[in-house]
Amino acid sequence: GPKPMGGTLASVHTMMTKNKDEFLKVIFEPYSLISKAERKQQPLMQHADRKFWLTPFMAGYDQDLGQYTSHFPMSWVNEKTVRRSAYLLGYGTSFSYREGTCTGSDFFKAVTITLVFFLIYVLIFLPFEAGASILKVIAPLPSQLPPEKPEDYKPGYFEWYTVATSVGRNPNIVRLHMLFPDDPGYTETSKMMLESALCLALPEVLEEVKEESQMHGGVLTPAVLGNSLYRRLEEKNVKFSFS
Repeated sequence: GPKPMGGTLASVHTMMTKNKDEFLKVIFEPYSLISKAERKQQPLMQHADRKFWLTPFMAGYDQDLGQYTSHFPMSWVNEKTVRRSAYLLGYGTSFSYREGTCTGSDFFKAVTITLVFFLIYVLIFLPFEAGASILKVIAPLPSQLPPEKPEDYKPGYFEWYTVATSVGRNPNIVRLHMLFPDDPGYTETSKMMLESALCLALPEVLEEVKEESQMHGGVLTPAVLGNSLYRRLEEKNVKFSFS
């Protein structure tokens, strides 16, 4: 299964020890990637997302997915990025977004994941940098591949489910399933970053992105790359299915 990434944990340790107050402010503010001025320009469903920010910690059954869900640690970052996409692309005041980890029919696993991460966060947020110091001791070193010997590496995979529900009496529901054919922590993350960068670096692709998004610069997100990025990921064996 997935193992802690040394580089990621080293970055967390640096943020915790060098500028912990700012780190906590960004983490606990659902709209930290959208300035106050931008929020006035494009109102979003801020009250709902503030209300539900603790929801991923509540292990339970998701009716839309048809399985149990629990906490997903990267939701602290991913959700904020999606909310900035909502601002950039004008999703409107009805938009709300949350993430979690699917555990199938295993409720015990969902509860266990929640408890484990709760304990990790208690450790991280201990006062006087005690938690950060402990994390530094037990964490793997940056650039240390899991497993430690590259020749022992075995490709994995991961799946991503998205359920979009419209508002109203008879809501429409659209489901997206994404299948990535390799390790999420290194291989697939690198793939997504590089393909996003190429969308901006290749002149012919960049022109396509500008035409589709009607954006020509600024603090953007991968969502702005639209169909250009979608096609490039498909060519790199990322499987998309809609229902």
